[in-house]
Amino acid sequence: MLYIRAGHLELHGSPRPEDERVRGLYVAKDGFKGMESQVAMRRTRLEIPNGHGNYTFAGKLDARSVPLDVWAVTDGDDELQQLNIEVKSLGARGGSFRTVFEFRGLELWADGQIGVGGIQFVDTGGFGRARVNIPLDFPNPRLFGETRRASIPAVGQSAEISHEGNFEGHVVATIVGNFPGGVTLADAGGAGVTVSTPVTGGSEVKVNLATGWVWKNGVRQLRAVPTMRPFVAPGNTPVQITLTAPSGAGSAELELVDTYN
Repeated sequence: MLYIRAGHLELHGSPRPEDERVRGLYVAKDGFKGMESQVAMRRTRLEIPNGHGNYTFAGKLDARSVPLDVWAVTDGDDELQQLNIEVKSLGARGGSFRTVFEFRGLELWADGQIGVGGIQFVDTGGFGRARVNIPLDFPNPRLFGETRRASIPAVGQSAEISHEGNFEGHVVATIVGNFPGGVTLADAGGAGVTVSTPVTGGSEVKVNLATGWVWKNGVRQLRAVPTMRPFVAPGNTPVQITLTAPSGAGSAELELVDTYN
């Protein structure tokens, strides 16, 4: 059964059997699109001078749009007005909000915004009923699920980690211990990140092995990666990551979120 939680709003595919009242937001038939289809591809096009066709460039996913066609159901006009206020407050200040989708046995999440057209709330003239259009935009088109974890207990050791999505995921490592000269985290092929930020007792250094972004105690560190060959973790494909350091001792905890396109 379809269930969506967008910020503070809850939307259902149909009334729940345990509810005595049906007040709420219900996705209309064919009113849930943009989740099960492939996102549009964005690709640079450059003509071949004096030749046929174009040069080939790898494509990148465009932003994801999920327009929701919804019925608002209440017991009367007063409740409908209150529900109107609740709905229109979603993303009203232009910020992002966490959206969770449960359907076909999956629970996925993404951070979305209200599309430029805004939420449309139209009273249908029926007692306590309205038709609502909620345009959800996701600048990052990827969808995320469960977080997988693995541990590298010491320098010179490795851990294997994988996720169950169908798209490239980002491994994030949290390093603790005493590494005055920084650390290197790399896969079996040598791709990885060298972090120059010292790790000291009581501090925590976190690094995204796909972007090279580094945080120390929650603060973003600039110019903290002198060398890197970023890599991603394909879906259902284990990757092995090794922790090395010029000196010191400690460990690393790895996290990898199920990632879908």
